[in-house]
Amino acid sequence: MRKLVKRGPTIVISGSCINFESERTKIVGILESFEEIIGKNFKHEVSSTGNSMGWDFFQIYLETDFVLALFDFYPEMTNYEGNTIEEQFVLWFKEKLKKRELDYHLKLVDIPFDVPKGFRLDPNYYRNDKDLESLR
Repeated sequence: MRKLVKRGPTIVISGSCINFESERTKIVGILESFEEIIGKNFKHEVSSTGNSMGWDFFQIYLETDFVLALFDFYPEMTNYEGNTIEEQFVLWFKEKLKKRELDYHLKLVDIPFDVPKGFRLDPNYYRNDKDLESLR
């Protein structure tokens, strides 16, 4: 059964590999080694989402604070092509896995965004009485 991280916004990364049960411990070990480098524990989850045609599919759930903390320790992440920090992290993480001779296909699934409700800007600030008169 899949559990979600309860605290804070969560980044979701999907992946595929062969024999997930043995590979899961390697992924968790790598994430824990990053936590040791940072010096702080973060919540993360690596869970299976099923298998098909010999491939096992999984998802990695990470706290946003974990990724931001890694950016402080690994500034070279900004050199990777990506529009968001999360995309740059996934590309960097893929390369780290390949250096350890682990071949996983990773893809960013979900990024937490702030959902705006209503106007963020005060419309009264952008209009005046003269503009309103010309509209009548």
